[in-house]
Amino acid sequence: MDEYLAYSRRVEVLNRGMGGTMFLMPLAACIDQKIVPRVCAHDFGKSFEEITENDWRDYFLSAREVQELDLDSVAKAMASLKMDTKIRDAESRVGRLLADFYDKLEQLDVAHLPEQEPKQSVKILTAAIRPSQLKATVERQLTREANKA
Repeated sequence: MDEYLAYSRRVEVLNRGMGGTMFLMPLAACIDQKIVPRVCAHDFGKSFEEITENDWRDYFLSAREVQELDLDSVAKAMASLKMDTKIRDAESRVGRLLADFYDKLEQLDVAHLPEQEPKQSVKILTAAIRPSQLKATVERQLTREANKA
């Protein structure tokens, strides 16, 4: 969509500067034609001919809207996240945990969770820490840090 908006601005500027008329290609023509039938059927529930240029624009711009997070479903999906205790190096162990955490966020399409809900992210990561003695130590340290503030 960003590329199409840049293209439409260029055409508009050219039309103003040249005094001529360059026609703007319809947005629907810029979409991969292999996916158009699926998008029409599943997302719009209409045939291609029934969908207007404004419908296409609104459809693609709606992807920029941030959906409200369902923290319960995210927490349930993250319950399987565990620290790999087979890795000996502590830094590598934490790095693997973070990589798995971000992979799951991508799968759930909530990659913005750490910025929007940092406390929830810390809870999820803390719950994934293994062994239990390390987890208890981290939780105590987090409690101390919270009490300082």
